[in-house]
Amino acid sequence: MVRYLRSLAVERGAICTTSDDYLDRLITKLLELISDQDLFNLYMEFHIYLYMQARASADIVIDVTKVARDENYRQQAENQLTSVTGLPITFNDAIEIQQFHAFDPALIDWREIRENVNFAVSMLAHAFDRRELLRHGSELIGETLAEIETSEKYVARARHEIAEVTNQRDSVAAARSKLAAERDRLLEQYRAALTGMEQQARELSIRSADRGKLIKENARLKSELDAAVATADGQASTLVALRNEFSQLAIDRARLAAESERWFNAAVVWAADSLVSTPRLRRGRWLHRLMLRFRGWWIERVNASGSPRIRAKRAQDAREWELAARFYVDELNRNVDDPAIWVQLSHALKETGKISAAEIAYRKATTLSRKAPLQ
Repeated sequence: MVRYLRSLAVERGAICTTSDDYLDRLITKLLELISDQDLFNLYMEFHIYLYMQARASADIVIDVTKVARDENYRQQAENQLTSVTGLPITFNDAIEIQQFHAFDPALIDWREIRENVNFAVSMLAHAFDRRELLRHGSELIGETLAEIETSEKYVARARHEIAEVTNQRDSVAAARSKLAAERDRLLEQYRAALTGMEQQARELSIRSADRGKLIKENARLKSELDAAVATADGQASTLVALRNEFSQLAIDRARLAAESERWFNAAVVWAADSLVSTPRLRRGRWLHRLMLRFRGWWIERVNASGSPRIRAKRAQDAREWELAARFYVDELNRNVDDPAIWVQLSHALKETGKISAAEIAYRKATTLSRKAPLQ
């Protein structure tokens, strides 16, 4: 008992000493600390002490358990009480209620219980007969053993089964506790996973928003790229057109250069002393014509084979149209009213590409042809 009292002193700190139920809670805690074996020993010690004292001093001793079991014994007890007290006392309502306890009687230390009987006898020997006390104590122990043996016939198997069930219960409780711990661990993992999923969901939402922005940015850049490509295509088309135009200009430049060169060559042949084709003064036109006719007649006489008309014909046959036009102009300086020369000049100008000038020359020839009969 000392060890239990020491343990109770440690546990007492958790109990409020100022509460009204302090003693009840303290006793309850003490009973929780004492083992079943020690509780049974305590019960037997107090029961033996009180039983021996009551048995030695009582006038009538009645076994209540026997009253409930044995009807004859119950009637004898009732008669004894009635004769002593004169009261009609009955024990018809006495019943035995079996109370099962899982405590195994094999764990009872009967040696310690008998030592306690001897201790109780020594405590009561000054007031009662020692031999009677020992007899009463021995009878109580014997009756208790007999009761336990009788009870064990019915409850031993049940105790064994209950022990197995208890072990199974403890195993199930342990497994349940383990499962609960595993459940708590999985729950914690689930919560952590849920938190992680929520974090990932938030990150995914942010990334989705970023992805949307990137898609819009990509669409904008693609639109700009398409516009740039279209612009580049347009510029490429423009460049091709410019290149073609440049090539055409180069061709035209070469053509004009060749034409200029031909006209230049034709101009070089021009006689240094050629007359101005159109006089400035109107009143000197007849003199100018006279001088041209005279000059032409003189040149034909000097070198009939080298006249402008013949040289123009040679250039025309050689398809040197610029030179032919130049010599036809020379011939017109000699005879400006000759429609045939104007026709040949128109043809030469047309071949050189001078369409407007050729048209003017042709109209001049037509006009002169109409006037020819009047002359």
